[in-house]
Amino acid sequence: AYVARNSILLAPLDGNAKPQAVVRDLGRDGSLAWSPDGTRIAFVSSRGDHSLVGVYDVGRKTITWLAPSVDRDVGPIWSPDGSKIAFIRIPPGAPGPFSSTRTAAPWSIWIADPATGRGHELWRASVGPGSRFYSLEGHSAFAWAADDRIVFPWEGTGWVHLYSIPATGGAPTLLTPGDFEIFSADLSPDRRRIVYSSN
Repeated sequence: AYVARNSILLAPLDGNAKPQAVVRDLGRDGSLAWSPDGTRIAFVSSRGDHSLVGVYDVGRKTITWLAPSVDRDVGPIWSPDGSKIAFIRIPPGAPGPFSSTRTAAPWSIWIADPATGRGHELWRASVGPGSRFYSLEGHSAFAWAADDRIVFPWEGTGWVHLYSIPATGGAPTLLTPGDFEIFSADLSPDRRRIVYSSN
């Protein structure tokens, strides 16, 4: 699956058929993420001042929008069993990536059912430091880890660090304490370790 000409296309790996456009909607599509069983694709449809997370079902040829709103939803990740999707919700009017503004309306983490589209807020950043969302290199630090925990970056202490939170809710746990900033991170295949770089 890949994006070209503002559409999501599927191409067979054996090369015996031409790529086929399967999603062409009103936005600019990206952030493709296959479900663990390979039957669905989560994606982000950017609509200028907001963005939506959608799930395309390859077999049914349908799209389900996850808790659609006028916010900017980004970074969809699947639970290991494919029953849930987590994503980041950034309120309207948030400063762009090159702004020097350190605070904004607080961002949040949402969990949604990819079959029905129904979702709920799992956690919200506090007002003040860390209220503006900062992504790491490649969005790789937002991940569904082992023991049903979600790993995410947050600048709540004034430094961008990694935290984890149960997918069922609760208080976040600081994973990388210290006077440094996380630059990039990635989850191990068994989802139990995180390799990260810092300054």
